[in-house]
Amino acid sequence: YHSDPEVRCAAATALGELQQARWVEPLCTALGDCDDRVRRAAAHSLRAAGDAAIGPLSRTLYEGPEIARLLAAEALG
Repeated sequence: YHSDPEVRCAAATALGELQQARWVEPLCTALGDCDDRVRRAAAHSLRAAGDAAIGPLSRTLYEGPEIARLLAAEALG
């Protein structure tokens, strides 16, 4: 966890560009970040992850903080 939201936002974006399933869980965690830009970047990256993100996003719908649940629902479509 980096203290600078710009760095966290860039990381969430970069992880989405890698399109690797192993980054789905950290991106789901980022849906609960305190900065809206980070949350939005994570949601965008998760949408790009496709099927690999369905399970973790579904769990976030039930277990995450409220903002993360809303963004997970949005990412799932």
